[in-house]
Amino acid sequence: MDKDSVLLTNVTADEGAVGGIHSNKSNEETGNENFQCEPCLFENAEVEATAFCMDCFERLCINCASDHRKNKILRTHKLLKGEEIPKDLKTIKILKSIMACSDHPGTDLTYKCEDHNKYICVTCLAECHRKCNEVNEIPLITSPGNEDRCNIVKESLSQLKEYISTSKSASENNKESLRAQLSAIQKEQKTLFDAIYEQLSKRKKQLALETDELVTKELNDLEGDLQNYSEAETEEEEFQRLLDVTLKCGNAREVNVIPDLISRKIKLLREKLETTNRKERTLLRFDCSMDLKALTDVGQVSVIYNNQVKQPDPRGEHRLSSDEILETEKVSNAVTKLKTGNTSIQSSVTKHIDEVPQQLEQTSLAIEQEVQSTPKTQQKSHPPSFMKRSVGSHFVSYTVRCQYDTFPCVICAIVILPDDRLVLIDHDNMKLKVLEKDFSLAFIFGFQDKPLDMCHVYNMTIAVSLLDGKEVKKYCIGKSYVSFTGKFPTKFAVDALEKFGNDKKIAILFSDETRHDERSIIQIRDAENGRILETLYLEKAGVTLKLDGAKRMLFRGTNKIFVSDPWKFHCFDIDKCVGCPAQQSVTNYVQESWFYKSRKGSVLKDITDLAVDEEGNIYVCGSKSSNIHQISAENYRVNRIIITNIKEPLSISVNSKKGYLVVACLNDSYVHVYHFG
Repeated sequence: MDKDSVLLTNVTADEGAVGGIHSNKSNEETGNENFQCEPCLFENAEVEATAFCMDCFERLCINCASDHRKNKILRTHKLLKGEEIPKDLKTIKILKSIMACSDHPGTDLTYKCEDHNKYICVTCLAECHRKCNEVNEIPLITSPGNEDRCNIVKESLSQLKEYISTSKSASENNKESLRAQLSAIQKEQKTLFDAIYEQLSKRKKQLALETDELVTKELNDLEGDLQNYSEAETEEEEFQRLLDVTLKCGNAREVNVIPDLISRKIKLLREKLETTNRKERTLLRFDCSMDLKALTDVGQVSVIYNNQVKQPDPRGEHRLSSDEILETEKVSNAVTKLKTGNTSIQSSVTKHIDEVPQQLEQTSLAIEQEVQSTPKTQQKSHPPSFMKRSVGSHFVSYTVRCQYDTFPCVICAIVILPDDRLVLIDHDNMKLKVLEKDFSLAFIFGFQDKPLDMCHVYNMTIAVSLLDGKEVKKYCIGKSYVSFTGKFPTKFAVDALEKFGNDKKIAILFSDETRHDERSIIQIRDAENGRILETLYLEKAGVTLKLDGAKRMLFRGTNKIFVSDPWKFHCFDIDKCVGCPAQQSVTNYVQESWFYKSRKGSVLKDITDLAVDEEGNIYVCGSKSSNIHQISAENYRVNRIIITNIKEPLSISVNSKKGYLVVACLNDSYVHVYHFG
């Protein structure tokens, strides 16, 4: 343990310190504002104090404050008067305690040893740091960059506060979820045991007891986690007060030192909270076993944490493919083609991938066989609505990482082509990747810059926006190649792309940066030549809508627009367009119909992508809430969370014909396929 740690630890035991501020309350902290001059009290005289010496840590009356100024030794002390004096001196005590050397009490920290990255006093310098190469005296004046450092610390405190609040809320929700899941688990257990023999009732009671004990233990652990979050909230507030008092009342050395020490404690506290947060998303799982040879093993209750989501399921419901796909050719910025000997290449790729059940083709074959054996009167029945089908219990992960990928894959957009092939854009690796219907890699294409968004336009043509300029580029996806087919410029940087209707039209979302309100604009263009067909301005309650942060866009038919910012997404009705009041319908203003955002029991944070199925139901990726929301096409108030415990989902696409969702996550080299039940 270094001396800085000892410094803070020792202070905690007495007066309190950053990271654990707890001290005995003195008369100054009781709320009584009638303070007496301490030097006068020493002479048994009660005189009201009007000043406070930061260096002596004493309250002074007018006369004593004047004497303080006259004394040559005390002349440089910092005196606070009137409203400058804090009512609560606890934080100032902490400030002084931190600035005192832990190894030499009574001596202030005056130097910083860069070799050991610690603050020391003059005695430490003489005893332990004489041979250090770089020891600098703490400036007696505030350094020019100190305001920026303090702003960074304030931002860290703000982020810490938000992190604590979010984690605490998640744990509270998890408590309620666990209780609800307990009821469902007990019903499932009852169904299992009623289906076997009556003599298994003893095991049934024993299993129910184990379940209660397990859930009780987890709930107790969550209570402990909540206590940690509450304590962290207290510490964060005390950090904030300490920083404010330091900036307001501290001397130059204190202003130079305190932000640095607070930053260190913030880092330690954050690491501690992240350890606690490991169990933030606790779920119950009940594994049924019909093996009657070992009756004591029939049914087991276990707890699943969010860091176990990608572990192979013991029943084979979730399987991972290989960590890497062998890239058939090196990536180039020109068109990447497969060799004519496609059979040999495909076989090498197949051998490199783990054996993964081709559930889509098997499901299709089973349906065809069932249809053939079903009477015609029954073949007309349709599957239930996607809003009534379950998702999430079965999924398969397929790797999309290539041999020459430099970074973990960041799949920021997914397009399912009419022939059921998948097209992905990998932001960090600057690649376009095409997957076959069985999710094996077909070929790749390299970009000159990082891709931002992508949409299907017509036939096998897609449109892509890149980080390098204000333009939209088009590419044709062939059987074994990608070819560039043209581009058209835009006035502003593109925020999002989306297909508009079925008439070779494309919609482009961007913000007008020339205006102070940065209004959001959607242009409808001819997808073949880029000609502007219509311009739409987004409005909310008669005011031009400004969207902050990352944005996504989705069209349902040609009359509904969905546009998202990180915390909510808005629905606009094109049928309710109104002309520009000032320009006689030169432009169209689209009014907001409704919006969807987080609410109690349905948290949605950091929207990263939108998708729609053939019924018009909307699917929303919540990256920071780690879930997928589904909103009914008929009524947006009818909605649900269909996938949970998926870490930072980044992009999503729906194949209504095959009945599955494809989801990609941040810095995750897989696509995860979820089938509708």
